[in-house]
Amino acid sequence: MQGGPGSRKGTVCKYIKERHQTVDSISLGEQLRQEVQDPQSSFRDFIIENFSRGIAVPATVEIKIFRKRLEKSAREGRTTVILDRFPRSTKKLQSFERETSAQYETVYLDCAPELLAHRLGTRAESGRADDEDETIRLRRAANYNQEASEVIKSLRERPFHEVHSPSS
Repeated sequence: MQGGPGSRKGTVCKYIKERHQTVDSISLGEQLRQEVQDPQSSFRDFIIENFSRGIAVPATVEIKIFRKRLEKSAREGRTTVILDRFPRSTKKLQSFERETSAQYETVYLDCAPELLAHRLGTRAESGRADDEDETIRLRRAANYNQEASEVIKSLRERPFHEVHSPSS
């Protein structure tokens, strides 16, 4: 599932997961936040530092976290997994294909940039830590815009479904 921050990927993933017992939805952002909350996590301090600077976590760390979560999904009998906004770069896509799976389809939620900015501001009001600071929100949006075109182009080489994200 691809789309900018605020395109409602998480909402759509949750909706699908709740209606299909064999489907799991994995949000890298949520997995990273769980690692931050776990004092035993070997990635905790590194992720906190990246979050505070508004920069992405490297592919090697993301893949390790994803693999652990994918194994859990498999043990639970989940045969289809929706990855919420992963991969975020062509390097991460290549790592994913090499180390995890080369069989996938992409659903892309297309959303106007102005609407994404508005939604991020609304999320910050709800207390989501990585959207509280306007500078970090702007950096996240800029990072998305820089990374997205390249990875979306690569993802379009496989089955690709584009959906216009609702405006409300």
